[in-house]
Amino acid sequence: MEDRIEKLLLLQDTDRRLDRVLADLESIPRELQVHQKDIMEHRQRFKEFEDAVEACRRKQVSLKSDQQDLRTKVAEYKTRLLSIKTNDEYKAMLKQIDFALGKIDDIDTLLLESMEAEEEAQAESERAGRELERHQKRFETRQELLLEKRKQLEAEVAELEAEKQRAVESIDLKNYRKYQQVRGTGRAEIVVGLKAGACGGCLTNVPPQNGVEIKSGGTFVCPMCGCYVVWTEDSSLAGSR
Repeated sequence: MEDRIEKLLLLQDTDRRLDRVLADLESIPRELQVHQKDIMEHRQRFKEFEDAVEACRRKQVSLKSDQQDLRTKVAEYKTRLLSIKTNDEYKAMLKQIDFALGKIDDIDTLLLESMEAEEEAQAESERAGRELERHQKRFETRQELLLEKRKQLEAEVAELEAEKQRAVESIDLKNYRKYQQVRGTGRAEIVVGLKAGACGGCLTNVPPQNGVEIKSGGTFVCPMCGCYVVWTEDSSLAGSR
């Protein structure tokens, strides 16, 4: 194999490893965001139940206040009964007293319902709190591991970039520019094998004569994708029949 091809292969292999490490590095923030979103959802769920508990308590305070006002009115009505002179006024006052007492009973029912709702919301809040704590601990553990992994990957990136720089310095400018041009099209490889008589980069058929030259150690430049086509362990001049 030509020396320039071996150098390009070395650079290509380094870039391939560098791409994998960078991809792993870039996945870490995304994974952290997933965990953070999960924590936020559990925190929101916990807050909703806490708010529900607090709403029930505020409602009970308001109901008890209304109930106390009604009891005060009932007491006033009963006092006024003593000074009423006519039967009609007496009956009207009794109706007001009965109406107020009915309201007090209604409030008792609402208070019971609110206390039951508070009890249910409190139980849900406690469950949500435990769930939030469990997910928070899991997140903290995972975050610690990911941050440590990020340090390791950053160190690998630095090593691979230094390795890449050495590989680049060994390649002449013309070949390096061609290498960059091919990678700029989105292809990960510039040196590819001959696959069933075709370019391993774009699957364009290679002329039979060029295929024979490739098998003999030559290099063919694909006119379609610009890759260097060489003979590899799994190469063949033609596909299986």
